[in-house]
Amino acid sequence: MKYIKYIKKFLVIFCCLFFTSLFSSNNTIDLHQPSVINLEHSENFAKLIIQDNGGRLKPVSTLCSEFIRKIYGKDRINNQSAVQVVLSMMNDPILWSDAEIVKVSNIELRKLLDIKDLSSKYIRTSFNELYRDGNYLLANYISTAYSKQAKDRTQFDKEVIKVDERVNLCFLIFSADVFRLFPVPGDQNETWLAHSRQGEFEYKDSLF
Repeated sequence: MKYIKYIKKFLVIFCCLFFTSLFSSNNTIDLHQPSVINLEHSENFAKLIIQDNGGRLKPVSTLCSEFIRKIYGKDRINNQSAVQVVLSMMNDPILWSDAEIVKVSNIELRKLLDIKDLSSKYIRTSFNELYRDGNYLLANYISTAYSKQAKDRTQFDKEVIKVDERVNLCFLIFSADVFRLFPVPGDQNETWLAHSRQGEFEYKDSLF
């Protein structure tokens, strides 16, 4: 029962956050820009504990910071915290998929992506720019890179792998399947699940 109480408590907070996060801190909405998540709510949400893919428990703020630093190279975007950014990406995936947030360093890869800036140390491109007619531009290159042993990979191979990891993180966030907030009652492996997998809970409670 302690698990169910935990779930109910934080699901209420989770739902309240998303109802209120549709509005920016100044209560305005720009239909052409991703929503700015209310700072107070994002700070409260940041304190919740989640389980990462490695089974470690950590605050939401830590996970979001890791994700945004990996994708963007910094843990803030447009003066928004990593938590605000991740929640906004979940709320507005279509708008964020056009935002230039995916870091790319390798010159050869930039040429492949038709990026004109070849002089900067790195540039940022959008999630959508990595697709053409529904095809992932890095698909063949990532297959080639992973077919090699680590010691045989070129700098291009290594950069392709890094960019692919950033793209996968974006996709994970856009799918809103990133926060493993809910511990499975009685699970021997102490597994926690995201809200999208609520059907896997064995304990049948009216909450679900």
